Amino acid sequence: MDARHPPRLLRRRARPGLGPLWLLLALGLAPAQAVAEISRPHSYLQLAFAQVVFDSSLSVHPDGDEDEEAIDYRRAIGGHLRASWQSAVGGFLYFDYLGTDACVGDCLGGGDAEDTRAGLEHYAFGLGWHWEEVLAGTGLYATAARERRNVEKCEADEDDACRDDRRAGATVGIGVQRPLSDRWAVDAHYAYYLGMDDPDDAQERLLRIGNGRLTLSASVELVEDLFDGVIQYEESRNRSGRIGVRLRF
Repeated sequence: MDARHPPRLLRRRARPGLGPLWLLLALGLAPAQAVAEISRPHSYLQLAFAQVVFDSSLSVHPDGDEDEEAIDYRRAIGGHLRASWQSAVGGFLYFDYLGTDACVGDCLGGGDAEDTRAGLEHYAFGLGWHWEEVLAGTGLYATAARERRNVEKCEADEDDACRDDRRAGATVGIGVQRPLSDRWAVDAHYAYYLGMDDPDDAQERLLRIGNGRLTLSASVELVEDLFDGVIQYEESRNRSGRIGVRLRF
């Protein structure tokens, strides 16, 4: 073969736009045989019913009148959504959302009392890395996220009677996962807050959130390789319980 006349294939230059494809291949989307051999515990969509119990009551005065007897909101109910995708090499991305309305007495009977209202909202965008079977079948993972937590209380129906406590910052966390049987698995994760300290001024603080968050989870396989049932408990000064389903993919 004449070195001055290389084959046509060698003379072709890489076309623009193929870079992202090669990146995806490197991340483990192909070949399919390699993907099939690696489990992806962080690829799922989770929907759950959630209840939050505040560490101290959130007091609201009707119409903002301090002479009126305060209404204490002790609990909140709502929904929790988490979506996560993990590559074959172990890296994963996730989105987490919790939205609740506080309630007095019977939570399921309605959350409003005398034109007052309170609510808690939390959402996060994060990334992480998972190491499978680090020790005796136990997996280890690390996370980092940007988070926002909003607490709102309203003295009346008008918007100008509402007061917010908004916290935004970051978290770094570490977690462990371990299967108990062919169907059951447990998970523990601790996230440390960065830049979301509780204000010292009580007028600026509606609820305390503490320095970090511990989440304990138990899951059971309902449909093989498809659906799991999930129970979670979360502790961050304000306690939270969740029960729901997880669609794995």
